[in-house]
Amino acid sequence: MKKLWFVLFPLLLSLLIWGCAAQRQVVQRGLVQTLNQIQAEKYPDANAVVVFDSIRVDLQRSGKYVQREHKLVKILTAQGKENYSEAKTGYFSAYDTVLVTMARVIGRGGTIVDIPANQIKDIPLPAFGKFFLPHVREKIITFPNLVLGSSIEFATKDIMRNPPMENNFDTFLLFEGMDPISCQVFELIVPQGMKIRYLVKNENVRLDFSRESKGDKVIYRWVARDVPRVIREPGMPPLSDVATKLLVTTVPSWKEWSRWYYELASPTFEADQAIRDKVAELTSDLQTEEEKIRALYYFVSQKIRYVGTSMSGKKAGHKPFPAPKTFKQQFGVCRDKAALLVSMLKVLGVDAYIVLTNPAIRVERDLPVDQFNHAIVAIKDRGGKFWYIDPTFENTREFLSPFEQDKAVLVCDERGEDLEFTPIVPPTNGMAHIKAISHLNPEGVLDGQVIIEANGCYDVVFRSWLKQMPPMQRNMMFQGLLQSVSPGATVKDLKISDLSDLYTPVTVEIEYSVTDYWMKAGDYYLFSAPTAVGTFDFLSFAFLRGANLPQRRYPLNIRTTFGSQVDEEISLPPGFTLKAVPSPIEKSYPHFSFHASYQPQGEKVLFSKQVLYHQPEINLNEYGDLREMLQGVERSAKGKIILVAKQNL
Repeated sequence: MKKLWFVLFPLLLSLLIWGCAAQRQVVQRGLVQTLNQIQAEKYPDANAVVVFDSIRVDLQRSGKYVQREHKLVKILTAQGKENYSEAKTGYFSAYDTVLVTMARVIGRGGTIVDIPANQIKDIPLPAFGKFFLPHVREKIITFPNLVLGSSIEFATKDIMRNPPMENNFDTFLLFEGMDPISCQVFELIVPQGMKIRYLVKNENVRLDFSRESKGDKVIYRWVARDVPRVIREPGMPPLSDVATKLLVTTVPSWKEWSRWYYELASPTFEADQAIRDKVAELTSDLQTEEEKIRALYYFVSQKIRYVGTSMSGKKAGHKPFPAPKTFKQQFGVCRDKAALLVSMLKVLGVDAYIVLTNPAIRVERDLPVDQFNHAIVAIKDRGGKFWYIDPTFENTREFLSPFEQDKAVLVCDERGEDLEFTPIVPPTNGMAHIKAISHLNPEGVLDGQVIIEANGCYDVVFRSWLKQMPPMQRNMMFQGLLQSVSPGATVKDLKISDLSDLYTPVTVEIEYSVTDYWMKAGDYYLFSAPTAVGTFDFLSFAFLRGANLPQRRYPLNIRTTFGSQVDEEISLPPGFTLKAVPSPIEKSYPHFSFHASYQPQGEKVLFSKQVLYHQPEINLNEYGDLREMLQGVERSAKGKIILVAKQNL
């Protein structure tokens, strides 16, 4: 009976929306019965259950379409109430229009309350302050007075009247989410003879597929039932990288996409006299081409304000503003900043192009489907190879953020390019170099000086964090970090380099003191190298968030390659003899490595530690090795230098 109900459910729900009064009464009884069967006890870990989620697209050869979406969700917890208190649908008014055809709350007893018109808003997307992004709008349905056990239901109609890529259509959908799904349907109706390509990736759940000819139409249908929720893991890849995903397209190739976007964007690269004058001003005193490129890049990244938006692709439009407009108004979204930088580089005589990418998720290469949310710049070198610049990322010295490694890029030019991927950078390019000098006196007081030179991801994170902190808060942060060296540690002095200077790495110099640093055990005095505990390499723990799980269901996404090199010189107190130092630890694997060593040298001990991560993601086969290596890191942190007073020898 349950399976029969879910087969009939789409039909019954459509009757509910568009049928007569008698039909609605029949549907409501069946609907309430179904909702009553969904109890929190059956879904102990869920905040809500997606009872039904349907998208139906009626596509024309021109690329125009009408998309109807219908969703029904039962609320089980307070978090579920918060998650579903609003339903948002973004759109780009120059392309399409979104209408809300039904919105209501169904109470626990079956009472139905329609959402009043004043709870359904159509607003321009805020950018910052008084500014809004032209044509970018959002439909927001607010569901008031939700209680546990109630349900929200809504239906929308998206009318695509001006498709951005004429005569083509593409989309991708996820068939898994953070809540369990009872039934999810995607239906695509196309004219007979219209070529559709589709592909399912990450097949974690079963998708029932059917293809049916009906008159002059062909109906493609994918249905998933009883889909368990995705249980989020710390450090897991984005949901779209691991969930069951359907790709659908009529676009012939990535090269076609590349040419299309070039034709759309290239008119916006035309420079005016103001841009030409600025290029001359910024580069006239510079000698090399790289210096000039860097000057233009820093200008656009620092002086042209970035307007952030959660919308991308069709929902936010595709065409950049003309470069002179962005230059004049001094702000823009990523594609506007990219177009301006391309314009300025072309004035300089550099062969530059706009590039579509997505630094957040994996873009599937198999089919040309719009999975982009970002635009950057490519420069073609004299050998014909492309290298990349991201003028949106404000706090990086590099041309491309260290978090944009191994990401799909589509260079858009007149001949058309294939989808490629940004290179993976050696971890030695993104190192934290930590140099320390420590003095231990006969009373057990440790005075230390640490200099951290940040590169790569360390530079980006340090620069971003520290720029946002007032000086007092910076002192408090480092004072707090020093507590892992010893609860009695105090900061004596803190110096931070000029954070606005992108030509030099961020450097932090800390002077500190610790009383009673060592531990006495009989005739012996034990202490650790201050830098061994990871205090001054604390960012690595942030990148490895999730590595503490004994087992994982998903890969560990560390987002970047990185490494750290620690070198510490520890001066031993007079009147004491070195008895022992910890044994060296060496752990080396194909994609990560660690070594630590203590080297006695006269009245000093030299401590050295290096950690390297060569890939932005640790797959499940490597995760056990990573855990083993991190255990070595932990053992190194606990290792003790042992002294004995000479008078006790």
